[in-house]
Amino acid sequence: MRLRGALLLLLVVGAAMAADGWSITLASADPVVRHGLIWRCRITGDIPTTRFSDGPYNAQVALTQGGTTLASQDFPLTRLGQLLGGIDVVLVPATPPNGDANIDLTITVSDRLRRDLQHLTRQLPTPLLLQRRLEQQQRQLRERGDLDPLPALWLEQAGELLLDGPSLATCHQLLDLGGRLERWLAGERTPEILRALRDPVDGSVQPYRLHLPAEGPVTALVVLLIEPARPLRKCAWPPVPPAWLAAARAAGCAVVEVYPAGDVAWNGIAQARVWTTIAAAITADARLRDAPLVLVGNGRGAEAAVALAEQHPLRLRSLGLIEARLPVSAALPVEPHQRWLALHRAGERPAHLLGTTVVLADAGSPATRLWCGRLALAGNVPLTVDAGATQVEFWQALLRTTTAPRRDWMILAPQRLGRLHIEAMSDWGIAASLSEDAAGIRTTGIARLRSDEPLPARLDGKPYRAPTSAAPAPRKHLGQATGPVAAYANGPFTVVIGTGESAAAQAENRALAQAFTLAWAAHAGGRVRLVEDTGLSDESLPGQHLVLIGNPRSNLLLARLAARTTLPVHWDARSVSAFGQTFLRAERRALALAWPHPAHDGRLLVILDGRPAWNAQGLPLAGLPDLLISGPAQEDPPAVERTFDNEWR
Repeated sequence: MRLRGALLLLLVVGAAMAADGWSITLASADPVVRHGLIWRCRITGDIPTTRFSDGPYNAQVALTQGGTTLASQDFPLTRLGQLLGGIDVVLVPATPPNGDANIDLTITVSDRLRRDLQHLTRQLPTPLLLQRRLEQQQRQLRERGDLDPLPALWLEQAGELLLDGPSLATCHQLLDLGGRLERWLAGERTPEILRALRDPVDGSVQPYRLHLPAEGPVTALVVLLIEPARPLRKCAWPPVPPAWLAAARAAGCAVVEVYPAGDVAWNGIAQARVWTTIAAAITADARLRDAPLVLVGNGRGAEAAVALAEQHPLRLRSLGLIEARLPVSAALPVEPHQRWLALHRAGERPAHLLGTTVVLADAGSPATRLWCGRLALAGNVPLTVDAGATQVEFWQALLRTTTAPRRDWMILAPQRLGRLHIEAMSDWGIAASLSEDAAGIRTTGIARLRSDEPLPARLDGKPYRAPTSAAPAPRKHLGQATGPVAAYANGPFTVVIGTGESAAAQAENRALAQAFTLAWAAHAGGRVRLVEDTGLSDESLPGQHLVLIGNPRSNLLLARLAARTTLPVHWDARSVSAFGQTFLRAERRALALAWPHPAHDGRLLVILDGRPAWNAQGLPLAGLPDLLISGPAQEDPPAVERTFDNEWR
């Protein structure tokens, strides 16, 4: 029996009609039978008035499985009319010798001589059968080669629910997911609010929600970054307040919700998935391709929205903040490298937002109000809509355009800025600047600049000449690896486990890879691609950053790659050395090194050795420089900490 049919038979009135016109009905029932736990149903009858007083009768309800009676109960009826009020049945089915079969529900109502008989049967699944049906559907999808992320998401949600135990609520959700999968396998493709994408970074399936306006043109694509109140699971993602969505759709906005997975602070993989989700939504509905882009952040999600707006202001129409909790801003350091590090914080480049409409649904936190003051001083006065996000006025305000005055750009790394390609910095780790007006372009700290279109006649007071030769490699250059170690998460990556040197080294590498895998799963809600170093060539895994577990002595692939470049760290049988310092390998200091792939094709090598170099929470390796060698104990300050220059020195 198909799963959908099993569910519908419980909900649709089922009746066995007698010749004289009375019948019994299964009005409601728990959809799954759980051994040893309460099962409920309600029986009613369609009784003609001429039969109300007939009696006595007996109603018997039984649950059987494989010929074994699990539970049974009799309900004496003094008159047939009692069925109009209904009979509430509560049974506790025992555990059978063999629980692989469906449960048979049998309801019988008859007089004492069993002459006036009504009989009704149903088949009900158990949690084990629900699981097996889901496994069968998974096999069917695999056999068909169906790689669509949506049914894969439903299966992941079911897997999470099965870990919760067979509560009635869980079983209801499993039935629903099974029904969705059955309809999918039957060829039904009904657009839903909950959708799915496949993240190219780790290949994982991630949910997102797309709410489209009921009719008319789409006035904007609003991207919601909501701080969750608790850690999320794909099967338990709280909805956005319906009043927000109703007001946004009334303004003609399409709304896409980004799923942050374990990155509840919105400062790691969740920011990268914003752009992946936008691309998926635009692919899903052609009306969104030309819609202006609006970022709206709530709580800590507002911090991510501000950071993304400062990084990519030319891609956005507007920025909205709801109950924003921005970080407290400290004075920027004077020392150039420390200033460069501080400028990466959200809210430190307000001049970038001069052409962006900024709307607040409320006053926000004290730090948010201070940031609004800095933004106003830069020349962009935010608009506060007192009605709040539940009113259409907030969303309509986000549709306004703001005249973009001349902006002074703070450049922290090679990047594209509209038609401009900022290919290289003069000094890595020191902020550069760029401004443009009718007289030309003025820069500081930029070594190479190229344009897709003709530039003004003068660049820094001199006639502009485009670069005619490629930048030498290795170099921190646009399109090349630039570090730091956490930059592995900026694109597809694979973890390569070293299996060489010794059994002890192999065991340590496997333990380190396992720790990295668990940290990534907790943060990103996905599984890393894991391979062993055997059977891989120098050019294996094209287009992917490589996280190499071990060192050139224990990782065969790393040994071959290291022979084509000059690593700043050296290992021998007893020690590891870097920048004039030597440490015993037996101390198992955490080591993390970012280095360009010797192919110089933009890929990054991240070498991890010793104990884990990351904290328990957040994106693994976030906040580390290009090279870190820890102190002898976890709480000790780093022994070596380096950010390499433009030439990776």
